[in-house]
Amino acid sequence: QVPVDPWSKVQLVRPAGAGCDAVALPAGYRLRALAGPAEVEAYVALHRSVFESKNMTESWRRRTLEQKGYRPELDLVVEAPDGALAAFCVGWFDARGYGGQPCGQIEPLGVAAEHRGLGLGRRVLEACCERLVAVGAAEIYVETDRQRDAALGVYGAAGFQLKQDVSVYRLDVV
Repeated sequence: QVPVDPWSKVQLVRPAGAGCDAVALPAGYRLRALAGPAEVEAYVALHRSVFESKNMTESWRRRTLEQKGYRPELDLVVEAPDGALAAFCVGWFDARGYGGQPCGQIEPLGVAAEHRGLGLGRRVLEACCERLVAVGAAEIYVETDRQRDAALGVYGAAGFQLKQDVSVYRLDVV
């Protein structure tokens, strides 16, 4: 049985000047850029764990590193004290943006279950937004599922506001 409206999404927007209170990383955690192809396997394992899905593959993630619009400085991770990846946030910049106004997009953001509640999501998101603004984004967008309360909370705390509902059409074949 498929739940009613299982993929109701929302688009959120944050003006360049918005922000949230600074969130410090806990002792021993480190915010940094993804270490390129050498770290793709660890990233994919974390992504799959966070979203409980096998949709992310190493070959697909490696191809993202080769995209024309890819900027390594917008591909952020939080490293745990033991060296494992604990969180990630990827930002995308579009100089043409919406209506000619430069913008950024967050896609995706995630925190490992065992590292949640430490502020890692807020910190990596804020760092990514700061970097998007530094390269010229006037607004930053993100889409998420309406039922993801934790994600909506993190985005709301970071200054994102509802822009519009996003209709998702699908056909379930059983």
